[in-house]
Amino acid sequence: AWSLDDSFITDVRYQYVEDDEAFDNLAQSPEGVYEYRLSTPWRFNAGLGAIIDKSGFITASVEIVNFAGNQLKFPDVPQDEAFVNNEIQSTLKTVVNARIGGEYAVNKFRFRGGVGLHPSALSDDNTFNYSFGLGAGYRGNRFFAELGYHNNRRQENYLPYVTNQGPLQIVENEYIQNRLVLSFGLRL
Repeated sequence: AWSLDDSFITDVRYQYVEDDEAFDNLAQSPEGVYEYRLSTPWRFNAGLGAIIDKSGFITASVEIVNFAGNQLKFPDVPQDEAFVNNEIQSTLKTVVNARIGGEYAVNKFRFRGGVGLHPSALSDDNTFNYSFGLGAGYRGNRFFAELGYHNNRRQENYLPYVTNQGPLQIVENEYIQNRLVLSFGLRL
């Protein structure tokens, strides 16, 4: 469980014209302090690995995360605690993340790759986020070099505003992150 303290100040700036005179004002709230506790969900991890022909390996892992198990405790406003925790339970769900990868060696060269599948934690969202990576390297007696590529894709639905009578304005965002990493080193 986490104990958290938030401190905040709110500013409001307003401008208006009255009798041909312009006014520009700023109002600031007193400092607010909010203390609460967060209990994070349980996670279950399991993995399996196998060595291939003394030249490589393959691994697989599964992670189960109960995001709906997040729980907030508000010591100063307990009346809001049940509402917020019910929202968490109705909005979030349990997900199963899966990953598989491996590496294979040919003489002094190494080749690796892997993929991961991660479903959305939102109960009304059935999208999957995924990632994959590829790499190759050379490992000598005193020198090593590796080049790796990693791609991560995530989809997200965003609701910028809600109207009383109009249709929902859902914005679908897709985030793509590509990384190319070169590393090398010497053994002394």
